[in-house]
Amino acid sequence: MNWTAIVPMKASGKRKTRLSEHLCAIGREELSENLFYHVVRTLQQCPSVTRLIILSDGPPLMGGVEWIADEGRGLNVELQSARAVIDAPIAIIHADLPLLEVADVEILLSAATVSGIAIAPDSHGRGTNALAMRAQSAMMLAFGANSFELHQAQAPNGMIITGRQGLALDIDTVDDLDEAIRLGFSDK
Repeated sequence: MNWTAIVPMKASGKRKTRLSEHLCAIGREELSENLFYHVVRTLQQCPSVTRLIILSDGPPLMGGVEWIADEGRGLNVELQSARAVIDAPIAIIHADLPLLEVADVEILLSAATVSGIAIAPDSHGRGTNALAMRAQSAMMLAFGANSFELHQAQAPNGMIITGRQGLALDIDTVDDLDEAIRLGFSDK
């Protein structure tokens, strides 16, 4: 099955603000960019991902990707809008997964191929780091606070992908960053 992956990227200056007490604005931007490029390069290596779309306020400075402009209406509205014009199975993969590997993505997509929907929660079991849907579904995207619970409630038969550090560990706090570095991530 051929999948379209969408990677949302926050606007410059709005990235990793929860780290502002520990990283200066330039440090947060560099970290965000490094995480983003890692996720995109990983997706570019995935055999099942045949189309890669970046949802951001400006076009990315890299080849091999498409771009959809983020018009600032909020993440879920922007993703719903993008989803409406894509006639293919889609995976939404967040741009802050420092340990993401090709195998993680392929497992997520394989699970969605079987069950229709696969959800990868964050390591705290509250947020959704990745979501794959085999076909257009009535599921309303609910990224943000408690998104895992909200997505799971809409897809009770969807597969939940746990035990994959690459999908579970996102960088929201200093503890997350420390854990990623402990596990081998280099923020340079």
